Amino acid sequence: MSGLGEKKGLSTSEVADHLAIQRSNASKDLNQLVKEGRVQKSDTRPVRYWAIVNEKAPENYVPSYMENRPQREKAHPQRVPAVKNNRDIFSTIIGANGSMKNAVEQAKAAILYPPKGLNCLITGPTGSGKTYFAHAMFQFAKTNQVIA
Repeated sequence: MSGLGEKKGLSTSEVADHLAIQRSNASKDLNQLVKEGRVQKSDTRPVRYWAIVNEKAPENYVPSYMENRPQREKAHPQRVPAVKNNRDIFSTIIGANGSMKNAVEQAKAAILYPPKGLNCLITGPTGSGKTYFAHAMFQFAKTNQVIA
């Protein structure tokens, strides 16, 4: 890393200043990278971080579903299957009555909230189905005539 003289790596404050983010967020992200084995951390004060050269993926690394998809699939977003004679598109989602039940109920409530529904923020790791869930919400809103 150029410009650091004898120092090895960057401090949390330097990273936060460079990225224009809060120091606590930079610290959290840097420590996550250390846990993943992608960055090394000094035992000095202030703590300094540096990237591992010739890094191999950690043993517990799981590639994103986007890394393994053919290029032609990346151009077309995942489609929600059409549901005939059923006003609940969410019934096609795996876990709609189990692990996803709370998320499905919140989505339905937000969509049906008068007069035109509520804004929603869908969060989750890459490959968890956020886009699929958003398409399902859109279809549910269309089916229930909340949107045209």
